[in-house]
Amino acid sequence: MPPSLILPGLPSKRHRGQFFSCETKKMQAHSVTRFCCIAVLAVSAWVLLISACSYPRIAPLPFINSVNPALASVGGPAFTLTVTGVGFDSSSVIQWNGSTRVTTLQSFSILTAQITAADIAFPGVATIRVVNSGPSGALLSNAVDFPIN
Repeated sequence: MPPSLILPGLPSKRHRGQFFSCETKKMQAHSVTRFCCIAVLAVSAWVLLISACSYPRIAPLPFINSVNPALASVGGPAFTLTVTGVGFDSSSVIQWNGSTRVTTLQSFSILTAQITAADIAFPGVATIRVVNSGPSGALLSNAVDFPIN
């Protein structure tokens, strides 16, 4: 195989007359890493160029529109918190004051989690967030204040 077929700047390997070149690129716009391979196969007088790239799943950025109930009474009973928003997926979890709660995905816009009586035992404001896990780390939603009166 002629050296002119070797692509500059890419790590490469030759094996039995075939040429393989692979690279990993970081796409700045989405903070996503892709892995590409280019194979140049010499078949008699013909040259066949094959290129393949794989992209990891991009997790959506979650956003909370509302929570229900919107507040709780100090010393009240445990309840189910419903979070409505966008960008939820099967990796989404609800955080209550930074602690993950067991979360159920009702739809891509509705999540639910159990809040214990201990969570609302004292007056104050709890912070609610949704976290999606993705290939480059956790994606946090906006924070919503939850008054405990």
